[in-house]
Amino acid sequence: MLLQACRALGGCNTGAAKITGAYNLKTADYIIHAVGPKYTGGENDETLLASSYYNAMELAWRNGCTSVAFPGISTGTYGFPLEEASKISLLSVVRWFDMHQDAVLNVYFCCFREEEMEEYQKLTQKKK
Repeated sequence: MLLQACRALGGCNTGAAKITGAYNLKTADYIIHAVGPKYTGGENDETLLASSYYNAMELAWRNGCTSVAFPGISTGTYGFPLEEASKISLLSVVRWFDMHQDAVLNVYFCCFREEEMEEYQKLTQKKK
């Protein structure tokens, strides 16, 4: 059913996001499909990646979600460097909250590899 729903979306542009039901996932109501860029080292990569996070946050909020969980968008086969991508993801979420100050939405960054967790910890720990 999810595959049929995805096909009905008609694709999704890089930097955009679309939403479907979660179907048989028991811990989610929706799946937000956010498309990050294939890393080229170009100046547009950062803008497109930030846009994919921002647009996913917007969809979650508009659809009444209380939380959203993100993998490291574009950091796998799309080759976006983890250090840069994690910084962009955090800043994109912060910017979204700056523009939606009344919004309440729990945001989770899912780390599937130890190096991802270490990178997010570096970025979020207070310097002494």
